[in-house]
Amino acid sequence: MFDKATILHADLDAFYASVEQRDDPALRGRPVIVGGGVVLAASYQAKACGVRTAMSGRAAREVCPEAIVVEPRMSAYSQASKAVFEVFEQTTPIVEGLSIDEAFLDVSGLGKVSGTPVEIATQLRKDVLDQVGLAITVGVARTKFLAKVASGVAKPDGLLVVPPAGELDFLHPLPVERLWGVGPVTAEKLRDRGITTVGQVAQIDESALVVMLAAAAPAGTCTRSPTTATRGRSRSAGAAGRWAPNGHWAGKSGRWTTWTRC
Repeated sequence: MFDKATILHADLDAFYASVEQRDDPALRGRPVIVGGGVVLAASYQAKACGVRTAMSGRAAREVCPEAIVVEPRMSAYSQASKAVFEVFEQTTPIVEGLSIDEAFLDVSGLGKVSGTPVEIATQLRKDVLDQVGLAITVGVARTKFLAKVASGVAKPDGLLVVPPAGELDFLHPLPVERLWGVGPVTAEKLRDRGITTVGQVAQIDESALVVMLAAAAPAGTCTRSPTTATRGRSRSAGAAGRWAPNGHWAGKSGRWTTWTRC
C-alpha cells in the first residue's frame, strides 16, 4: 500500500461561497463574501481581488468593493457536507474526515472493482459535481501529507497525482507555505532568513531548524510535551528528504501541524 499512490485528499473549493453560488444563480461568476463582520469564506473571484478568510469585512470591501456579501447559512453547508461525504463513502469504505469540507480516502485494494486511483479520483470529482453541484479538488499520493499538499497545489477544481518516484521533485520547488501546518508566522520567519522553498528547508540542519522555528512562536503560546516535540521534529523538512517519503505522521496525528503552530 505504502509504495503506491492510493491516498486521496478531497477538498471542496471555497466551500461556503460555492454553496451560495450553487444555490443562487445570480452569484455565479461574481465575487462573493460569506460573513459581514469577518470573512468566513470568499469565492475565487473575491480571492482574486485580495479577499482572504478571517479578514475584517471592512477591509474585504475596501479591496473588493464590487463583492456581494451574504450571511452564512450553516444548515445549508452542513447539508452539502453530508451529501458530499455520502459520495465519499460510496467511493471507498475508508474515509477520514478532516473538516466539514475535506477528507482523506484510502482507495488501496479497489483496483479490480473501481479502477486505478486516478480513475477513482476522476470519477469522484464527477460524482460530487453531478450529485451535489460542487467542484472538488483531489490530490493523489502515497501518503496523507503528500496528498493534502497536492490538492492545495491543484486548486481550484483540479486533480494532481504525485507519483512515488517523483515525491521530492514535486515537493522541493514548492514555496514553504505549501507545507501542511506552516502558517504565516512560520513562513515569514523562514522567508526572513532567505528560505523560500521546501527544498531549502530540507537542507537545513535539524537542530538549526528547531531553533529557528521555535523563535517564531509568541511567548507562552506553545504547550508541547518533549516526546511530541521530538517526534514532530524528527520528521521535519530539515530531515533532508526523510520526512517527505514517509509523511504519515502529518496526517491524523497532526504532529507537524501542532509543532509549527507553537
